[in-house]
Amino acid sequence: MRKIFLICCFMLAAGCTSAPQYQSPAPLTTKENSESYKLFKHDGVNTASHVQVHLDEAKDIAYVQSFGGGGVALGVAFGPLGVLANISMIQAETKSDLTQLYNKIPIPVSAMFTEAASAKSIHYDDNAEGRFHPFMMVVRDENETLRMGTALIVELPQADGKVWSGRYTHQTALHVPLKNVADGLDESEYKTIYDAIQQSFNELTDIYQQDRLGQLTDHEQILVNSTFLTPRITIELNGVLLKQDENRVLVRSGLGIISLPQDDSLELEKVRVKASKKRAKS
Repeated sequence: MRKIFLICCFMLAAGCTSAPQYQSPAPLTTKENSESYKLFKHDGVNTASHVQVHLDEAKDIAYVQSFGGGGVALGVAFGPLGVLANISMIQAETKSDLTQLYNKIPIPVSAMFTEAASAKSIHYDDNAEGRFHPFMMVVRDENETLRMGTALIVELPQADGKVWSGRYTHQTALHVPLKNVADGLDESEYKTIYDAIQQSFNELTDIYQQDRLGQLTDHEQILVNSTFLTPRITIELNGVLLKQDENRVLVRSGLGIISLPQDDSLELEKVRVKASKKRAKS
């Protein structure tokens, strides 16, 4: 059975039976120092599965969809055979979407990230020690609408020989019907997506730099339910609130640092800490 990379990550991060583990802050740097990076491809993102494929030859645009199967009930009812049937049906749906969407979103991901990073004094260098994997995310929801965003996986070697690794994700406010993309984007639709993804990379690199500068402060613990993160199966993600305004929320989680729009795709709930029971006097 193929690994369900995305779903497994979310289930582990949910922390149902143990204390949640959150991404540690990035190694600190100083504002005076410019930073360099070289590019790499993370296996978890670069590998296709029945729920994840790529919409471009460079594999810079990851497409995630989990519809087409009989859902959780089929797996429960038929056990391993039901799970395998689910995988087969979802895979067929994913392949159908891939046929319709491949090369239909011609976004120059690498160039856009390079531009955003350079504006923050983060420069590409083949000899750099730090490794970056920037990519665009396209997630299908239950209404066959595509929600889009950007992500960055970072690996930074440390003085003790260990490597710090982290992930940053930024969802845009885009809601694009799958059919519109499949039929071919007109000039206005393409510009809307292009501008949103460029802005997404701008904000993503800014969040990364804030993390490196120690500017992200943990606040209360929350539960996050996001269509972008888990489009079919409702999984509450444990997180710590970093920032929030009327438009966006920034969360530290087991999946990294995530910036999400405050729209119909997101539900937040504060974690209620149970008071410890007092011991009865003997």
